[in-house]
Amino acid sequence: MIIARALRQFVFCLVLSAVVFASPHAQATPDDTMNLRFSPIGLVVGLVMLDFDFKINDNWTLGPSVLLGGFELTSTDSGGASESIKVKAGGFGVKANYYFNGAFTDGWYLSPSIQRQSISVEVADATSSASAEVTGTILRAIGGYHWFWDSFNLNLGAGFSSWSGPSKVRVTDSGGSTQDIDASSTRAAGLAVDFMIGWSF
Repeated sequence: MIIARALRQFVFCLVLSAVVFASPHAQATPDDTMNLRFSPIGLVVGLVMLDFDFKINDNWTLGPSVLLGGFELTSTDSGGASESIKVKAGGFGVKANYYFNGAFTDGWYLSPSIQRQSISVEVADATSSASAEVTGTILRAIGGYHWFWDSFNLNLGAGFSSWSGPSKVRVTDSGGSTQDIDASSTRAAGLAVDFMIGWSF
């Protein structure tokens, strides 16, 4: 149900984007000094991902980046036994954006960012459960294009992302027993996608 509601919100955002794209009166507003953006992709999986950009000079913006939310996945095998996975995430960081044509103006941008994240996972079936929590740091370097129409805006980019977390993660089961497992493999780097919708003012 959560995913279905998020999909409806995502479709609404796409329809809104199409309307703005078709508007003959849509223009960039370079006098704006703040921009509040969210990720529609995050909403699909139940995560609220927000960036609040403040214009600090002609080409640069700087502001907080927030992650909050979670989701649950449930599966049932052929025998009728079910298993659920609950994921909760929270994070806070800082993101900068460099606009080659000027801040809050149509054009290419580069965006370095850093965010501290905490992720908890609980796996449960009919007889037992186990949970773990890990905290780490994400570094990103993104490049892309940003479109502005009046207050509405949209950006699309891609780049590099790396996660650095602890070497050990403690897992606790429903009986209270704990076990430290190797988490060094979670230190990884890969592709990052940046697709956000925003309103500047």
